[in-house]
Amino acid sequence: MGGEEIDGPEGSIVLVRDAELSRGAVAREPGTTILTVGAKPGEAFTPIPWETSRDVVALLDGGRPAEAKSLLLEALERYEDRSVMLYNLACAEAMLGESDEALAHLEQAIAARPSLAEDAREDADFASIRDDPRFAELLR
Repeated sequence: MGGEEIDGPEGSIVLVRDAELSRGAVAREPGTTILTVGAKPGEAFTPIPWETSRDVVALLDGGRPAEAKSLLLEALERYEDRSVMLYNLACAEAMLGESDEALAHLEQAIAARPSLAEDAREDADFASIRDDPRFAELLR
C-alpha cells in the first residue's frame, strides 16, 4: 500500500507520504469518514474535474439533470481539461430534451478527448438523442 497506519482513539489514519502514488479509499464501516488532502509541496492545490464530476454523476443518477446542468455551467471555466465536464453537460442536456445543446457539447467533448465517443455509444443518458443522425455522426 505504501502508507503508514496511525491508530487513534476514534479509528485509524493512513498517511501516504509519496505524492506520486495513486491512492484510493473505500469506507467499509458505517460512520466512516474519508478525508483526502493533497498538493505538490510549495504549490497551491488545484482542484481537478473529478471533484465536480462526482457530484454531477450523483445528480444525473438521481434523476436531477437540471441541477447537474446548473452545477456544470457554474464549474466549467474552473478547469483546464473540460472534456469530461462537457460530456456530462451533454448528458444532462440530453436528459432534459435539449438535443441541439447536448449534441454541441458532446461534439466538443469528443474533440477534446476522442475516447469519450466509445463511452457515449452505450451511455443511457443519451437515449433521447441516440436516433438522431447527428449523434451517429459524432461517434464515427
